[in-house]
Amino acid sequence: GCRRSRGRLFLYHRARRNSALMERHVRTFAAARFDETGPTRDLIAPAEHQREDYLEKYDFKTLWYDAIWDADKVTVIAPKPLNFEPLIRGSKIMLDESPARITSFRNFRRHSVITLPAQVSPKCLTMDASQWRLESTIHVAEAHLFDGLNTALTISKNNDLQWIQDWARFHVHHHGLEGVALIANGSDLYAPDDILDALEHAGLKVGLVASAPLPFGPKAKPGPYRHGSSFLQTAHLNALRRRVLGKARAVLQCDIDELVWTGGPSIFDLTCKRPFGLVRFPGTWRFIHESLGTAPRHTDHRFIRDGSSDCPHKYCINPNGFFRRAEFNLHDLEGTVLAQLFRSKSVKHWHCNSISTSWKNANRGDRLGTREDPEIAVALDAAFSQPRPE
Repeated sequence: GCRRSRGRLFLYHRARRNSALMERHVRTFAAARFDETGPTRDLIAPAEHQREDYLEKYDFKTLWYDAIWDADKVTVIAPKPLNFEPLIRGSKIMLDESPARITSFRNFRRHSVITLPAQVSPKCLTMDASQWRLESTIHVAEAHLFDGLNTALTISKNNDLQWIQDWARFHVHHHGLEGVALIANGSDLYAPDDILDALEHAGLKVGLVASAPLPFGPKAKPGPYRHGSSFLQTAHLNALRRRVLGKARAVLQCDIDELVWTGGPSIFDLTCKRPFGLVRFPGTWRFIHESLGTAPRHTDHRFIRDGSSDCPHKYCINPNGFFRRAEFNLHDLEGTVLAQLFRSKSVKHWHCNSISTSWKNANRGDRLGTREDPEIAVALDAAFSQPRPE
């Protein structure tokens, strides 16, 4: 089952969390990239499947995104290696001054996980070959940061700070959300501390922003290669999960434009009551009204448009439950087929169509709803009619 933090070791964190101040943390990732003269990653999508911006946005050079030490091993999180895999396997790998060997090299749809045994925490990872040499720091896992907390994991690039605050505030109100771990991918309109300010005003206990200033990756044309080149998001979700979420009570994985609704118990309580510690749930679109004359917010998304498509699943998971060894993906878990069997009939998420940095440029008609949804109206009013937490 899911547990709350106990014991004398956590007295400091409990004391901070019972105060009005949110614990604030800023982190970075330990990426290693080849320069322009170094090796280049093969392409995922053939030329006929590439959109105009595909090559511009593709990550040709990153060898790994992060390296994390926890207990007895270093875990290296990498983009899908393709032709880089033999380079990694053929290199001389060092943890500080000690040679290391790969004991596991697992490839998933868009990322890879490499395991190196290490009984003592090393500070530096080096891969050295005759033609190249790369190194990075190694981060020590900090699972205590979210110990026992209802936590959300998300990624954002230049989303309006009001949107980030409203998204957190909705889940604080309806689900008892206590912590947020947010990956800031190339956000250049504000600093991590500005994001933390927004999260603090939502009433959280712990907020963490991890900067990831690397290429997100392109979409290919519709078809089999559509999303296969977007390495960064999946890899960073799994990196941050390993670094800080190992002791969270439960982890909700959803985007800033998605609001989770159960109509009853919180999503975290439901997850912890499930024997397998997993709740997967579908989504539906919600839209703004044509009369809206200001920048859209979540609370404006009260309208349905007949004929709109359903949205892919999201999920909430006990990180120490049955699926603890599965990898996070955007809409599902990887490394297990059993997760596909879990689909909640009572939980859903509302996907807010205009909570997007492209809302000004999109066809306005595509963003409008036709009739109000009384269920979401009640949920939005309950979350946003009260004064915000101070």
